[in-house]
Amino acid sequence: MTSMKLAGLLGGAVLAAGTGPQAFSAFPIVIDDFGGGPHTVTLASLSPPEIATGTFAHAGAVGGVRDVFVISQSTGLFGAGVAFGAGGYSSFTGTGFGGILWDGVAGAVDKNLDGALTISDDFDFGLNLDIVEDCAAPLIHINAFADLPDASLGLIFANSATEWALYSIALTTVGSFADYVVSVSSPTLSTGGFDPTAVGAVALFVDGTGFPNLDIRVGTFEITCVPEASTWMAMAGLGAVTGVFGWRRVRAARAA
Repeated sequence: MTSMKLAGLLGGAVLAAGTGPQAFSAFPIVIDDFGGGPHTVTLASLSPPEIATGTFAHAGAVGGVRDVFVISQSTGLFGAGVAFGAGGYSSFTGTGFGGILWDGVAGAVDKNLDGALTISDDFDFGLNLDIVEDCAAPLIHINAFADLPDASLGLIFANSATEWALYSIALTTVGSFADYVVSVSSPTLSTGGFDPTAVGAVALFVDGTGFPNLDIRVGTFEITCVPEASTWMAMAGLGAVTGVFGWRRVRAARAA
């Protein structure tokens, strides 16, 4: 599983998340402020599959480095990165996937030049990130836009090539930005040894392999603590938070 292509990982089950106005506490651990740039890669693909990559320094990104990539599965024009006041983005005229990797190490994204990205071959693990800290129920918060239905984002948090968690988030609001939250304790897929208090790499992926002409924007990617009480019931009613008390129980068990 650790050498599985990341595009395959994103083809798994989708975890639905609630949308709508939400107030978050002062906790946020910002993965990327999506400022600066332009930090983009583009690809005019005539003989797919093809890959384009780039590495960019930015103080507002965790670890100080953004590794950007885009991979084609059909002919077309493909772009990904941070630019043009639009925050993080991917834009495809064909089918493919792209995104950003934050692993704290500047260097080649496709290290073995095989035209694909895998956790075992291409991730470095240079971060030392605790996404739990003293929070009993940490949440991943994404603010995103999709121009087509059935779009999704994949988020990977990894300790090593064999210890990681994947969160698949369905972008259920089409044509406007919306907030999505998921509990750190409820990944779509994970290895048993994943430890959210020692994250070495983080990745965000847009999966456009199922349909062409997808545009996605991401304005916020952060870890936050449980929202204000005024929004808790609204989120629970939407099914926005799942397993949020699970991590509290895990932490209590570890402390015992």
